[in-house]
Amino acid sequence: MGCGVHAGSATEVVATVRRCRELGVEVGAHPGYDDRPNFGRLEIELSVDELADLVRFQVGALAAVAPIAYIKAHGALYHYCQSRPPMADALALVAREFETGLMGQPGFEIVAAAERAGVPAFREGFADRAYLPDGNLMPRSQSGAVLPPEQAAEQALRARRALRHHLPARRFAGRAPGGARYPRGTEGRRDRDPAPENRASLDSTPMLEVGVRAPDFKLASTAGQEVELAEAVKRHGATIIAFYVLDFTPG
Repeated sequence: MGCGVHAGSATEVVATVRRCRELGVEVGAHPGYDDRPNFGRLEIELSVDELADLVRFQVGALAAVAPIAYIKAHGALYHYCQSRPPMADALALVAREFETGLMGQPGFEIVAAAERAGVPAFREGFADRAYLPDGNLMPRSQSGAVLPPEQAAEQALRARRALRHHLPARRFAGRAPGGARYPRGTEGRRDRDPAPENRASLDSTPMLEVGVRAPDFKLASTAGQEVELAEAVKRHGATIIAFYVLDFTPG
């Protein structure tokens, strides 16, 4: 959930977080640069203390309304921390203060900083973004940075299969999503669902192979409209359904 700094407003953020609580939806804090004109997507040089205070201010605002399940930095702030250990450590310091976890790409500094700080590290991947050979996301300024639906679906399936077979269990202490504390030494998953019993359920969930027709279903959209899979495919062809908290910004 955006924290009202790089986009949105206090009224919108608080209303959305309260609605999440009503529906039992966990809230992740999505702090960004204080740069609305550029939607937080341009890098700004900050000191370690300035970065920690920027994140602390935003996470604290959300934490006053609901428990924070994890912190995922937004846009340029995310990439700034991903490549700079001191900045990633500042991010992890704030996570430890709020007794929550950090989300980042495997193999980069945010996950490493979470491990150093002893907070849960939630590994993430991007279905609809192209990657560079070194594992970084391709900049949006480059052609092909955002994948078309068919390629995004294929990449998501590859990531799903890798998740089932290649993520080892690690030891950490902290709070589980929703605020429940993990005991120190607990064996847990360092992905977005650290509970072993939930991963067992995930592994047993059947996956549709590419080309197999998905069963039809309906969901309520953020705008209060009903979305039917069959109708979406009929109108748009290949379809990706994303579950994402609306941040009240264009694009």
